[in-house]
Amino acid sequence: MGRPRRAPVPWPLRLTLWAIGISVSMALGAFLLALALREVPRSQVVDAWGRASVPYLVGGFGAFLGASLARGVRWWVLLGVRGVSVGLPRLLLVENTALGVNNALPLPILDEAVRVGLLAPRGIPAGAVLATMATQRTFELGGQALLVGVGVVLLPPLRPLTPYVWGGILGAAVATLALFLIGPRLGTIPLLGRLPLARDFGRTVAMLRRVPLRVGAAFLLTLAYALGIGVSGGLVAKAFALSAPLLGTLFLTPITLFTSRWIPGLPASIGPFQFIAVTLLGLWGVERPVALGFALVLHFLLFLPPTVVAAVYLPLAGYRSLRAVGDLLRPRPRLSLPG
Repeated sequence: MGRPRRAPVPWPLRLTLWAIGISVSMALGAFLLALALREVPRSQVVDAWGRASVPYLVGGFGAFLGASLARGVRWWVLLGVRGVSVGLPRLLLVENTALGVNNALPLPILDEAVRVGLLAPRGIPAGAVLATMATQRTFELGGQALLVGVGVVLLPPLRPLTPYVWGGILGAAVATLALFLIGPRLGTIPLLGRLPLARDFGRTVAMLRRVPLRVGAAFLLTLAYALGIGVSGGLVAKAFALSAPLLGTLFLTPITLFTSRWIPGLPASIGPFQFIAVTLLGLWGVERPVALGFALVLHFLLFLPPTVVAAVYLPLAGYRSLRAVGDLLRPRPRLSLPG
């Protein structure tokens, strides 16, 4: 006799929970944005924009494009372990489309779903996509902790971030062990082993374990991506003639970008991004109007391109891709197991 199926959560309750989550996220984002804008005359921010050097801004945009290329190549390297037939240009489009969709939401939770939906019609298993994404997330956590650790050693104003460095190192170590020790065994776990998603995830992680050079290259590309983001921020800082040292903005920019994506806020991380950037620049005594002007321009440079790519490419991807995203998000009935 089978076990009774668990009753699905009523849609009014699910809608209410989503509404609460979105409201809390947007309220937090608005609060952090208000803190960043506090006591900052608008005219001084506009004046800082007027004095910004356009060539340095263009250089910052170019550095961002280079960092985005490193991010796409990293995913191409990891997915290559499954012998996928998707070329790098399409992966770059999928990568930026997923980021752009997340930018449009107060809760950035559709990243993986969009990637799976856009690649599923090309025969790439969802488990393989999720396994490579989990590897990238783990590497970004470890790379961020390493980058901030170097910044703490080289730049005394960043010393207050030391506890966060140790927390990031510990989190990256736990995530790495969990991914590469438990991940390959997902297919052997009762109940999970019945799901093709879990079996493909475990199979992909097991393949990655057998190619350490490929995995190491992906981690180096993660560092290249972070440094490219840092160079982009450094050039934008030069455009605004910030009093903070170039080395400081090199570390400050990826810290701001990565951390703001983990904090709920308004769409496109509005609120957390500005608050973190202004707070960190304050460690070097940068005036708040100039710091805010820099943060707004840098935010525009880092978040607008993926959003434009998503707006253009997602409709062109076709109904099959959008339907695959919906199928991934739609709750499935539970299996009835023999007693």
